[in-house]
Formats: sequence, C-alpha cells, structure tokens
Amino acid sequence: MKKKTKMSIILGLACVLIAAGVLLMTLFVMPVLHENECKNRVFDDLREAGSQVRSSVIGIIPKTTGSDGSVTYGGGGSGIVFSKEDGVYYAITAAHVVGSKTAEFKVFSVNTPYSTVNDPALSAAGIEVVSDSFYESLTEARVEYMSREIDAAVISFKSEEELACPEWADSVSEEERILCLGFPDGRYISDSYGTVLGRDTRRVSTDDGTETVDTVVKHDAYLNRGSSGGPAFNERMLLCGMNIGGDFDRGGHFKAGFMLDTPKLKKCLEDWRASR
Repeated sequence: MKKKTKMSIILGLACVLIAAGVLLMTLFVMPVLHENECKNRVFDDLREAGSQVRSSVIGIIPKTTGSDGSVTYGGGGSGIVFSKEDGVYYAITAAHVVGSKTAEFKVFSVNTPYSTVNDPALSAAGIEVVSDSFYESLTEARVEYMSREIDAAVISFKSEEELACPEWADSVSEEERILCLGFPDGRYISDSYGTVLGRDTRRVSTDDGTETVDTVVKHDAYLNRGSSGGPAFNERMLLCGMNIGGDFDRGGHFKAGFMLDTPKLKKCLEDWRASR
C-alpha cells in the first residue's frame, strides 16, 4: 500500500512538472522563438529586388513646439511616396502616425544623412542620441488629407532628392510572400520578410472619436514601433499594402502584423483627390 502511495506521489509530481514545462514553453519559449523567426527571416530574392523601391520609403517624425518656442521631436512612423507634382512629393501613411491635420512633423528618406551626438561615454554604454543638426536638416511636411473610414492619411513635402514612386498591385493574396520596409523608432530603415496569412477584423478608431471594425490583411513579417505607415511589397515589388499595427502578446512579443490592402488605399486617394 505504501509503495502504491509513493508511486502515486511520483506520478503526480511528474505530471505537475510536465504541465509546468508545457506552460513554460507555451507562455515564454514559443513566443520568443516565433518572434525571432519572424525577425530574422530573409527572402534573398526579395531583398535583392527591394533596392528598386527602398527610396520610396520615408520616415515621419512628429514636431512639437512649446509655448516658450522650444521644439521637441518624438518617435514617429513611416510612409510611402506615391507621386510627384510640380516639385512636391505626396505620400500615404497611417492616420495615427500624423495624428491630426494641423500636426507638425518632418520627414526623411533612406538618402538623408543620419548623425548622432559624438559622446564616447554614451557610445560605450550602447546609447545613441540623435543630433540636433539631423533634425534641423529634415524637410517640413504637411497633412493633406485624413481618411474618416480607415487609418490612412496623405501628406506632402518638398525635396530635391529623386525618390521612387512604386507601382501598385491590384490586391494581395493569402500565402503571398512580402517585403515590409519602415523606420522603427524613426531612425533607420528596417527590412522584414513574411507571408500573408489571410484577413482578420480589427477595431479602428476614427478621427471623430468613434470606433469601427474593419477588415485588415494579416501577415507574419516582423513589425515594431515606427513601422506604422510603412509599405509591404509583393514578389514583383508592387505595393500591396500599408502596415497599421501588429498583434503582440502580454510579454510584448510579436505575433502578427496588420496592413491595409491597396483597394483600401486607392479609395483613400480617390477621396483625397475629390476633396482637393
């Protein structure tokens, strides 16, 4: 009888340990492995082809002017140039990146010289501080239009740079491979690669304070803060979507990305042109 009791205790402990291991894998190990897979995945053919569209991507940095005249800059997002008219570039981005039609912000491209504060102590600590000269060199931009239906906006800016205006795909399909580009933290361009997983519903807050449920495209190309408004290109380097957010677990690990497809973006541009 004692042997049976002892065996039952051992089996019980084994079950507890197995359950704890499964829980640990589910809550901690698997999310980290999934995030690392999405973050480090590379499609060599898309990386090589991506050079032709990289200059269509811009970084967007919000500018705040205080009552005392002081100016501060915050973390922003990304955008995609789609046309140039009379020396003015037009780009589309996420509405939540610019915030409002009266917002102040600056933009930069992959060709913009990037400079940081030259401080050996900060460098030794792995801390990078953007220099004031970098912000001062950036181009002012303005909000031309904000969609009331989806998380999209049109902005404009002047630049002497030759920036790409990529062609647009008609739509995007499940299992299609994509390349996403953007400026996480508003500092550098980042490539990520993935596959379209399908379509999902997501709550979208409109600029009048209401919320709507909209259909978005779900994918597993890694995104981070600052990726919003950045483009997704298909294998032919045609614009197939614009990232507006991602799904992260409670630990902050990336699960999936969400983007608007080109039919929604084209509708935004149609409404903008009609309002001009």
